[in-house]
Amino acid sequence: MTAPWRVALTGQPIGIGALRGRARRLDSGDREASHRHLNTVDLGPEIQRFDRAVDVVAHELQMAAQEIANRSGLTGEAAEVLQAHITLVRDPELRGRVVSLMRSQGINASWAVDQVLDQVGQEFHDAGVPYLAERQVDIVQVGRRLVAQLERRSVPPMESEDFESMIVVADDLGPHQALELLDQGIAAIVVQSGSPTSHLALLCRAFDCPALMGVDGALNLLADGDDLLLDLDRSLLVRNPESTDLEPLQTRQGISDLGSEAPQSLCGEAITLLANVDVRQALDLAEAQGAQGVGLFRSEFLWRDGKEPSEGLQCETYELLLQRMPSVTVRTFDLGSDKMPSLGRREANPALGLRALRRYQREPLVFERQVRCLVASARSAGKRLGILLPMVDGLDSFRWAKTRIESIANQLGCQRGQHYQLGVMIELPAAIFHIDELAAVADFFCLGSNDLVQYLLAVDRENPELSEAADPRHPAVLAAIHHVYDAARKAGIDCTCCGDFAATEAGAVLLLGFGARRLSLPPAELQEMNRFLKNVAMKDAEMIAEQALAIPDRRRLQNYLDQVIPTLDSGRGRRGFEGDLRGISPE
Repeated sequence: MTAPWRVALTGQPIGIGALRGRARRLDSGDREASHRHLNTVDLGPEIQRFDRAVDVVAHELQMAAQEIANRSGLTGEAAEVLQAHITLVRDPELRGRVVSLMRSQGINASWAVDQVLDQVGQEFHDAGVPYLAERQVDIVQVGRRLVAQLERRSVPPMESEDFESMIVVADDLGPHQALELLDQGIAAIVVQSGSPTSHLALLCRAFDCPALMGVDGALNLLADGDDLLLDLDRSLLVRNPESTDLEPLQTRQGISDLGSEAPQSLCGEAITLLANVDVRQALDLAEAQGAQGVGLFRSEFLWRDGKEPSEGLQCETYELLLQRMPSVTVRTFDLGSDKMPSLGRREANPALGLRALRRYQREPLVFERQVRCLVASARSAGKRLGILLPMVDGLDSFRWAKTRIESIANQLGCQRGQHYQLGVMIELPAAIFHIDELAAVADFFCLGSNDLVQYLLAVDRENPELSEAADPRHPAVLAAIHHVYDAARKAGIDCTCCGDFAATEAGAVLLLGFGARRLSLPPAELQEMNRFLKNVAMKDAEMIAEQALAIPDRRRLQNYLDQVIPTLDSGRGRRGFEGDLRGISPE
């Protein structure tokens, strides 16, 4: 029965804006496995039953992964998620531990799986390694699927329902189950578990499905049919919303009709909005939202199940991008042991390990094959492609890559400047200290604010306990970013920010004030940023950036930005708000 009173719950949002729909509770299948003791005669058939369950689950996951591959010429994190689950479910060590427990204790497969998953999850958690703690979620999801298969449970099928207004409420969703729902075109997902970096969050982004993660008490407080308002801008889920709750929904109606004209500031200066892309759905959405190009294509997501993509697949993908977008920048494979376990030994701290350019220098053939595909695709498409080098720490690493790229380009009859440009991803503090030297040799910069914050502030951005500490609105971070844009301006090269900082209003204003004229965002956020930027006068952005740089205290800086940024979007006039801004003290 639907309760009559208003309830507001909070969580971590995926997406922006607000929407209204009806609750649809979904059982995650997370019930206890049956516990049975078996005699020696029954153990053999039970082990065979476990092996069959592994085959069935792996096949279902493989079919889901193939569906993504069939639907997208560009493969992304969503497919990688499923491949990780396939690897886990077929892990020989997992099977060995389950079978060993079945034999030693004389118990059924479901019971053994439950015990082993508890043990492995605790081992991962106790290891104190962020990557392994994240993998605990994978273990739980794979375990649920295996136990459900062993217990002959099936995910309750969705009958013919109004999917477009359905807000699914669950404890958690595995990738296979999430894909089925996303394919139906549901309105949104609300889960009690998960975080913005979880596998479900990645899938929601890939399919442009709004979501609220980590909503405590959702299943206890919500019933099927409840009237829900999902306000992502305020990180709120409201049951039985009141008129004041619905204001954000009303003010945002019509945003999708803004059109695709290029944004410009109040003073008429053009700003280029580009899209971050890794899957076909993101490319389709980028086109629909009026993206002026692809500012960052994360090419490592072409890897499937830890396997290098063929040269045919690579060329097909890069040519597709070039054909459909006015400009394209491809980041070369940013691979480490966290993303591709098959590349070598699992590292305790992959973010500081053998990654990107470091790996290229150790194993150059993969890099050289990719460069050949990139340059050949640019020649075939008759357009110039941006080749972006990740994890550049100075001139030595840049020159190493430059020499090999130019050699391959010469073999193909191509030249830098005509067929490709060579850019540097600015994400390491070492690059900041060599920024003038790098600006003198690179064709363009791309600012990776996410990793820059992580390395500059020594915070693990995947650790939810450090989310507040990983805020780019830090005096040291702003000083570093300003230094990058100052060097780019002096050298006469473009610098595009492609990190999460560019997708926030405060970040966009500060970047414009520092001299940025190119921002690359998730496709779903392009039109809202377009709308916001039309209310920003460049002189205001420059003044806000100047005052922000003068504030040495983190809290004061954040408080100042929290006060001043909303005044830009308050609708007061169309001439800029310099007089009003002068009245807001940074003290």
